[in-house]
Parts: sequence; C-alpha cells; structure tokens
Amino acid sequence: MTEKEYAIHMIRWINKLGLPDIEPAKRAFFMAKSFWKEGNTENFEAIKNELWLWVDNNGGPRITSERDMVIVRMIMCVASEDVTEVRDMGFFEDLLVSLGFSYDEAYEGTE
Repeated sequence: MTEKEYAIHMIRWINKLGLPDIEPAKRAFFMAKSFWKEGNTENFEAIKNELWLWVDNNGGPRITSERDMVIVRMIMCVASEDVTEVRDMGFFEDLLVSLGFSYDEAYEGTE
C-alpha cells in the first residue's frame, strides 16, 4: 500500500466515524483531504500545534478511549505530509482498537 493509499484509508475511517465538533480538528481534516486527495500544498505545522494544544487542554497524551480525543489523534496521523511512520508503527490501527474495533477490522484494506 502506498503512502497516499494509506492516507486515504485513514481519511475513510475518520469519515466513517464522524468528525468531533472541534474547530482545529475540522480544519486539519479538511487540509489533510485537500493534500492527500487533491494534491494541494498544505502547511500542517500550525494546525498540528493547535491540535496538540487541544489535546493538552483536554486530558493530555494519556491512553484513552474517549471518542473525541481518539478522533483528534487520528486526524493528527493523517494531517501530515508523511504518514510512513504512522503506517509502519500501526498507531492509527491502535487508535481504532481503542474505540472497540478488532485488529482485523482496523487493518482491513491495508494489505
């Protein structure tokens, strides 16, 4: 699976789960879709800083199954010009499992 295919895989999951009503998350997701699906140039650094600020103000980086926090972290995975490390480490799939999906479901379509 190419990096772009993997990014689109993550975007599909996030669409399926639904976006939380968190403005930086919505903006970051729009930017990610614009970059990965349409090839537009995006600068993710500022929006990722906003997302980290939201995470820090809402419980920090601890492991959680709280839906909005998990989806924000998923958006952080795809709001990047390089998703190789996320793909190789399985971080996105771990987040799906924290929401109750099985690893088989999380990895479905990534072969």
